[in-house]
Amino acid sequence: MYMGVSIFWTHYISQRSATVISESSTASEDIHSFRLRIHHKHKHIVEQYLQHVRQEADVIEKKGRELLVSEAHMPSVTSDFGKMWTTVAAMHP
Repeated sequence: MYMGVSIFWTHYISQRSATVISESSTASEDIHSFRLRIHHKHKHIVEQYLQHVRQEADVIEKKGRELLVSEAHMPSVTSDFGKMWTTVAAMHP
C-alpha cells in the first residue's frame, strides 16, 4: 500500500539456456525479474512510487554497509552499570 493505493509486486524466476563459461564447462543462470501491478486509474503515482522505492533501497544499502562495533566501558563509581556496553559505527580514518 502506497498513498492508499494497492500495489502488487510479482517475482519471476526463469532459466536461461546453458551458457559457455569456458571450453570445458557450462552453467545455466537464473533470470530474476519483477512485475509491478497497479490499477490504471492510479498510474499517475507510478513514477513517484518508483522514486520512493529507489530512496528506500539506498537507505537499506547504506545501513548494510555500516559496521557496528560494541565497546565495553568499565563502570566507574559515578557511572550507570546498565551503560557498560555501547554500540558505535566503525569509521575508517
